[in-house]
Amino acid sequence: MSKMLPYLWYPLLFGAAIGGFAAMRANDVPLLIALYTSIVLTGLAIVVLEISDAQSSDWRPRSTEVCTDALYMLVTQIATPRLLSMLAIVLIAGLVYDPSSGPWPHQWPLAAQALLMVLAVDFMRYWLHRACHRLPLLWRLHEVHHSPDIIYILNTARFHPLEKLLHLCFDTVPFLLLGVAPEVIAVYALLYSVNGFFQHCNARVRYGFLNYLVASAETHRWHHARDPKTASCNFGHTTIIWDLLFGTWYLPRNEMPDIGIMDRSYPQGFCAQMLAPFRRKSTALDGQSRDQGRDQGKNQGRDMSSTMKNRFANLVLDLALMPKNWLHRAQLARAIRDPMKTQRAVLARILRINRDTRFGRKYDFASINDERRYRERVPVHDYEALRPYVDAHIDSGERALTHEAPAYYLRTSGTTGRAKDIPRSIAAIGRPSLAASSRSPAPQPKGTSRTAVRLDRHPPWCPAVRRHWCVINLSCRSRSAASLTAD
Repeated sequence: MSKMLPYLWYPLLFGAAIGGFAAMRANDVPLLIALYTSIVLTGLAIVVLEISDAQSSDWRPRSTEVCTDALYMLVTQIATPRLLSMLAIVLIAGLVYDPSSGPWPHQWPLAAQALLMVLAVDFMRYWLHRACHRLPLLWRLHEVHHSPDIIYILNTARFHPLEKLLHLCFDTVPFLLLGVAPEVIAVYALLYSVNGFFQHCNARVRYGFLNYLVASAETHRWHHARDPKTASCNFGHTTIIWDLLFGTWYLPRNEMPDIGIMDRSYPQGFCAQMLAPFRRKSTALDGQSRDQGRDQGKNQGRDMSSTMKNRFANLVLDLALMPKNWLHRAQLARAIRDPMKTQRAVLARILRINRDTRFGRKYDFASINDERRYRERVPVHDYEALRPYVDAHIDSGERALTHEAPAYYLRTSGTTGRAKDIPRSIAAIGRPSLAASSRSPAPQPKGTSRTAVRLDRHPPWCPAVRRHWCVINLSCRSRSAASLTAD
């Protein structure tokens, strides 16, 4: 039973928070009282869980850290925006709420509307969160949240007030303008707050398959890793599905990250952290003239502008390539369910495409229907055995070895013998441009290189898919150079 408890804490306490809120509302308890009572009681239960069954003894907070985070909770989370703004939010939402207007599906059940709000808010907050880790100006604010070198429940509150205002612009203002009902906003606040407590808790909580559904403590700890490259993952706040879709989900097994930021001298006090985003970073201008400093500042400004443009372009490309990535991931998932079936399908396709070539007719590709017959009929060839087929295509354009014309050739140095022209097919290197695919390589004089550099080739949409197909095709390629150039 003790082994099962870590998997039960999250669903039990999360369900209890929702059930308690629903019960209080059914008994006409005011919305704000029901909301905050559920949040506070769940938070206290998680504190007890941290004390009795901690994930790491090194993450137990010192009294100074508890005081700092409690002040964050009071000032930036409860007083200035949670208590006052939530009060205003619910009141304003009640005034502008009109079920007959706007695109929001007011007729949906409360649970469905709350789920839609979770997905919509997390989508917007996901990209804001990624921007906070990429853009230096936003990172100055977000660095406050990552500054502790431990994770426990009160870390949830450590946000700079200016960043909290940004959050409100994404998780509250749009829904007020849409006229979302106060009950929906309250349910979202409950789900977000309770999940946030769990997300940052220092308790031995396990999620199992829920790691692929919610933004869990197990995944979020890696987002707080000290190494910035490692921390560039798991940006979700309530749900983790956007990380899965956009390729930022990360959860190694049986490991724990080093928590914190690279700047170990970062101030830890509340007042100091309020000013930290505006402090001057150390520069390399010592010993330089004022004019050189101004020039360097201009260059840094241009570099920052260029970096922001590049990152925006990368973001646009990520969104544009998203359908292609989904397609390849689905293909990869189907392929790895039965690798042998996939290999047989690849072999069948190679045989079908190349059965009318001189090489295919010689070994009767048309009558081969399984890998056993392929092994029996097609011997292993070295390059010299295949050279006549390659030369036939170079000299006369005959597609003797493969039905698909090579896109280009790679020539060996020939220092240990006669140089070899290795054909490279379009299928093997990726989809080229239309103009390039309509041309076949022209014969070149002996002694000249047939190597061509293709600048129009797009990068592979999904490296994992490309590696997978390379592994699958190796078994076929090892039997014949025909398969090497055909696939």
